[in-house]
Amino acid sequence: MYMPEAEIEVDTPLPNVAGRPDLRVVAARRTPRRAIPRSWLATVGLLGVAVLVMYVHTVVQEANLNRMKKEIDELRELTVHDRMVLERSRNPQVIDRKAQGLGMKMPQEVVYLNKPLNVKPSAPNAIPLPQTVTHEGF
Repeated sequence: MYMPEAEIEVDTPLPNVAGRPDLRVVAARRTPRRAIPRSWLATVGLLGVAVLVMYVHTVVQEANLNRMKKEIDELRELTVHDRMVLERSRNPQVIDRKAQGLGMKMPQEVVYLNKPLNVKPSAPNAIPLPQTVTHEGF
């Protein structure tokens, strides 16, 4: 929006020339200031709002990613801890201690006799020698 140029005359006498009515103060020409178009202001405003919205969106996404990374790290720590506990519980000494803590006792030595199937003794009263297998533990 342009303002028309105008010459402004003021009919007030100068203070140092009080006795001379023929001298008048004439204002210098003012160049009008150009007004910024409203469309430019609206465009700059919309761009500012868009940048602000994108910034907030980026911050929210970053916060979500950091939260998910933290959860993943916690799950990895739990997995490592659980694996250590599982390996410790598979140890035979730990199993024996837990069983004794529950009141279980080690059984006596067990002897297994393997009898061959479908084998006829050569003598009527002959007893074949058994193969012995011993087993200790639960």
